[in-house]
Amino acid sequence: MKIFIVLAIVTTYVFAFGVSGGMATVATAKLTTSSRTLDGEELLRIGDIHEVQHHWQEALPYYQRALSAFREKRNRKGEARALLKMGHVLMQQGKLDEALTAVNECVRVVSGTRDSKMQAQALVQRGLIAEVLEHGALARTSYEEAQHLFEKAHDGEGAIDARIRLGSVLARQGELDAGLALLQQAYQDAQQQSLLALQMAALPGIGQAQLELEHSDAARRALEDGLALAHGLQDLKQEALFSMRLAQLNQSSHDFKESRQLAQRSLMLHQAVRDRLGEADSLSLLGTLYLNDKDEDQALTHHQRALELYRALRHRAREAGSLTNLGIVYERQGLSPLAQETYGKAISLLQSLPESSPSSMSRF
Repeated sequence: MKIFIVLAIVTTYVFAFGVSGGMATVATAKLTTSSRTLDGEELLRIGDIHEVQHHWQEALPYYQRALSAFREKRNRKGEARALLKMGHVLMQQGKLDEALTAVNECVRVVSGTRDSKMQAQALVQRGLIAEVLEHGALARTSYEEAQHLFEKAHDGEGAIDARIRLGSVLARQGELDAGLALLQQAYQDAQQQSLLALQMAALPGIGQAQLELEHSDAARRALEDGLALAHGLQDLKQEALFSMRLAQLNQSSHDFKESRQLAQRSLMLHQAVRDRLGEADSLSLLGTLYLNDKDEDQALTHHQRALELYRALRHRAREAGSLTNLGIVYERQGLSPLAQETYGKAISLLQSLPESSPSSMSRF
């Protein structure tokens, strides 16, 4: 019966947009009336159907209606779940301030219940949004509280995940030793419980922290272990990221041939998973590697392609970096006036960036 109700609503929804004039008004009224007969759980399920398909704009109204339905029934757990889902969808839409408001409200509501696990999940979501907004202190406290609550709820996987996120934040904030210790502990705990995905999740942060501590051999081992895990789990996105990291590490050690092979692999994988930012980063790295090989034509082609993608993504910090790279290529080609003009564009773009811009965050 529930499946029939969902299908009926979806059919009405399509019909409402397939007619015009007065008929459209009637169809829309039917949709509204039908939706009011659904309870919060059913509205959440319809929203989930849209969310699984990444139809964020369609999912959000159902979660909002579910929130109203749960509030009418004074169902605090249901209210918290709806708010958490709203926060996730709003984050996917890039509406970060609204997402943070929804998740903060979720934290407030769920704190009045005894559901430690849901409260921890809400805090992790708040930490993720805070990271994108570059609210480092909020991200840190969110993950610390989430770790404690997951442990209280005897949720080992959740606690390890929160520890990984906390360790990564600490390392990025310059607390390398503390961050690395947390990441290594999380990795060991995941290893003991045979949680391969969480082992893999800890390794990028371990590799980066080791690299910044100038432990290049330990960094390489971490990244190679991560690449092997990603390949075994058939996680193409993570395999692409580990390939990129290893390519950058090989570049710094002047192993340009191996670096270019890994960068090509990273490019192919990012294209396969339709990660346009990763694709642009791979193209940019390849452009630099071709320049190291004194192949200015290939370098120019790859940096131009990277620039086009960064512009399409409105990633101004990386766009400025691409312009700088192009300026270097033009100089190598003896086109000094064009190089100076391109450097000027990069400087103007950087000067237009806010002092703390989410677009300047590392994707890793």
